Amino acid sequence: MDYFPDIVPAHSAFLAPMAGISDHPFRLICKRLGASVLFSEFVSADGLIREEQRVRQYLHFCREERPFGVQLFGSEPATMAKAARIVAAYQPDFIDLNFGCPAKKVVKTGAGAALLSNPDRLQAIAEAVVDAVSIPVTGKIRSRWKIPNRKTLTGQVDEMMIDIAQRLENSGIRAVTVHAVASGTTQLRSDQSKETPGQKIPYPNNIRWAAIAKIKKAIRIPVIGNGGIWNANDAKRMLDETGCDAVMVARGARGNPWIFSQISHLLCTGHHLPPPTWEERKKVILTHLALTLDFYGESQGIRVFRRHLPFYLKGLPRSTSLRSKTGQLNDATTLLKEIEEYFDALEQ
Repeated sequence: MDYFPDIVPAHSAFLAPMAGISDHPFRLICKRLGASVLFSEFVSADGLIREEQRVRQYLHFCREERPFGVQLFGSEPATMAKAARIVAAYQPDFIDLNFGCPAKKVVKTGAGAALLSNPDRLQAIAEAVVDAVSIPVTGKIRSRWKIPNRKTLTGQVDEMMIDIAQRLENSGIRAVTVHAVASGTTQLRSDQSKETPGQKIPYPNNIRWAAIAKIKKAIRIPVIGNGGIWNANDAKRMLDETGCDAVMVARGARGNPWIFSQISHLLCTGHHLPPPTWEERKKVILTHLALTLDFYGESQGIRVFRRHLPFYLKGLPRSTSLRSKTGQLNDATTLLKEIEEYFDALEQ
C-alpha cells in the first residue's frame, strides 16, 4: 500500500474524522488501542484563513498520533490552497479533502458533498491543493449524493462516483476514502445498541459496499472503505467483499475504541479477541477523562467528556443511574469517583 510507504500496513483500520468527537484525547485513546491512521476533526479553510482560534486548535497533534492527517473542507480552489499551506506548516503527514460531508451548514456553502454535484470544481480544488503543498493529499467522497433537479438510477450514480474518483486520481490525490452510505437516509435501524435511543442512523440496506468495490477496480491509488463498520467482522467482510486497501471506522468507535485492536487481531490471526473486562473498560474511560481534562482544562473538559461517557456506558448493567448523575456533575473529582465506584461494584 503506497499511501504511506512502510508506515501503514495493508488491511488496517483508520479512525474517521468526526466533528466534536475525534479530538486529540479521543485520537490518543484510539491510537493506543490499535488505530493505524488518525485524522483531525473537520477544519474549515475559511476559518483557518480568518485565523479563528477554535479552528487552529483542530490542528494540534503530537508525535504519538502519527501518521496524522488534517481534513479540510471548503468550496473555492484558491482558498483551499491557501489553507492547505497553513496546514502544511504544522507538519502533518498528509492533508485530506472532504468531498462527502452532507451537513446542511457545510453543503449550503458549496463545500463537502455539494461538490459531488460539481465535478469540475471538485477537481479544481484537488489540483490546487496538490500543487500548493509538498505533503501527500487524499480525498473523501460519498457513494451517493442527491443531485439537484435530476433523477438518477443507481448505475448512473455509480458511474458518476467512479468518474469523480478518477478525476481525483488524475489530480494527484494519493488515496480515496469512499463513504458507502446513501445521503439523506433517516430511517431507524432495528439494532439501536450502537447509538443512543431514538437517534436516527442509516438503515443497513443503504450501506452500498458494492460502490467501494467498483471504485477500487476503476483506480490505481489505494481505496479506504467507510460505512457500516460496527465490529471486527464488519471490517473483515468489507475488505473481503470490496477489495479495499483499508477500512475507516467512524461511529463504531464511539464508546468502543477497542474495535481497532479487535479488527487488527482478527485480520492477523483469524481469531476474535474477548470483550474488554470491567477493569479494562474503567482504565480506558479514566484515561480518556484525564487526557480530556489535561487538554481542555476542567470546566470545558468535563463538558467535552460528557459527550463520550454515555457511549462507553451504553448497554452496561445498572448504568442508567451513573449516566444520570454524571450528566449533572461539574467537578472532575466527583466525576472520577462516581466512575470508579460504578466499575468497582461491577467487579464484586
